[in-house]
Formats: sequence, C-alpha cells, structure tokens
Amino acid sequence: MYEELYSSKGKIAFAYYFKKLLQNSNDLAEEITPYNNKSWKSEFAKYTKEAKEDISFLLAGSDVAQPIFIANIALVCGKMTDPDLLPLEERYFIESGIADFQKQDYNRIFITTFL
Repeated sequence: MYEELYSSKGKIAFAYYFKKLLQNSNDLAEEITPYNNKSWKSEFAKYTKEAKEDISFLLAGSDVAQPIFIANIALVCGKMTDPDLLPLEERYFIESGIADFQKQDYNRIFITTFL
C-alpha cells in the first residue's frame, strides 16, 4: 500500500497514521485524530531532520547500516544516490520488513526515501 502513495503528501499522511498506530499499539481500539496537513507538516519536518542526523550517525562511513531487529521486525536505514534527481543527490531511506531468523534475512514490507 505504501508504495502506491506516489505523492509526498500521501507519504506524510502515511507517516502520521503509522506513528499513531505505534503510539496506540497497546489499545488499537483507541480513536485516532484524523490527519491534519497543517499541524502535522512542521512536526514531520522535525522528525525528518532528526532521522537524517540519526541515520548519518549510525552509518559512520558506510552507505547502509546493518539491520536492527525488534522482535520479528527488521529495520534498515541508509543513503543512496538517486539517478532521477539532477544533479545526482543522495536520498536517505528507511526500510522495514518481517524477520526470517533462520536465513538471517527479512522480507521487505515497505521502504521510504527522503532528501
């Protein structure tokens, strides 16, 4: 579903609901306030800035960090060059998947990229 959200507006809305889902994971019946572009946009920009700083710290000289496993969820973050951006620019990415511990691998659920 996430990969079908072509616009950054759709991806920002997805991030909002994903955050709310994580915050309410103990009580999934709790009502979630509907997405509001104006109030969430500045908060999302703050999260993006913090995420880029954290990813840069985790990478420490490489392009892709080792997967981090939280229960059966794998998280991977890194930077990649985007050939669609001119001049060529690096995009940060966060990827998540379901861990397969026997293979020491994971099956991707979604990947998100940001400048």
